[in-house]
Amino acid sequence: MGSFNVECDAVDPADVIAVATSVKRALATYGTQALTEMVQNCMAQDLSWKGPAKKWEEVLLSLGAPGSEPGIDGEEIAPLSKENVATP
Repeated sequence: MGSFNVECDAVDPADVIAVATSVKRALATYGTQALTEMVQNCMAQDLSWKGPAKKWEEVLLSLGAPGSEPGIDGEEIAPLSKENVATP
């Protein structure tokens, strides 16, 4: 779709076609095995902060600031996303 502009006085016909095409594709996919697989693939991802936080900690520790030490490796506050969400 084209760039967003709240000051527009007219709708770009190309945007209308793009939206209509996207809606048609979504409707054609709804209720199919492809949609089920997309949902399962999305839900299986680990979207927690555990990995990025560990990498950030490594970067900060690599700076060698006096008194720096690794944090405590332990249980996450919340379980991984795939264990925390019901499957369809």
